[in-house]
Amino acid sequence: MTKKKGFLFLSFIPVALIVVIILVTGYLLLADDLKFPIFDNKPKIRRLEGFPQNVYTDKQLEKMRIVIKNDEELNNFLNQIDSTGLLTLKEKINYEKEYLVAVTSPNRNIENHSIRIKKLYEDANDKKLIVSVHEIFPAEECQVISDPHISVDLVAVNKLDYQFDFEKVTDTIPCKR
Repeated sequence: MTKKKGFLFLSFIPVALIVVIILVTGYLLLADDLKFPIFDNKPKIRRLEGFPQNVYTDKQLEKMRIVIKNDEELNNFLNQIDSTGLLTLKEKINYEKEYLVAVTSPNRNIENHSIRIKKLYEDANDKKLIVSVHEIFPAEECQVISDPHISVDLVAVNKLDYQFDFEKVTDTIPCKR
């Protein structure tokens, strides 16, 4: 009887080892496609090349805060700001994995004015992502050149089933000497 128990235990070890090797190999091959909610549930922000930037235009536009979910929405957004086609996104976006968050300022005639997405805050209870938008103005005593422009910023955010909300923070910078 002792002989049989030892034989069963010895035949189980290679089978368990083969199963572990198959699972580890499968995980390594499919690591990008597998999504484990434990590991990938935090919002991640990725800066895009060429943004933020100022687009010089006489076109009158209001501020925009939008989430872009496909190429058609991106093209509409870029054409709304710059109909000449000079404003482009240099990177290819995989919309199955991430969204674009876009913010613009209204027309400003102030030199050294800019807008930038600084942070994302997660409100897990309400399933919201709060986008912190920082708008920077020169101090009031600065002499500024009047040059009409729109400030634009675009960032990529990993795809989550959250609603987006925006908050604005206004900063002033001292005069350049």
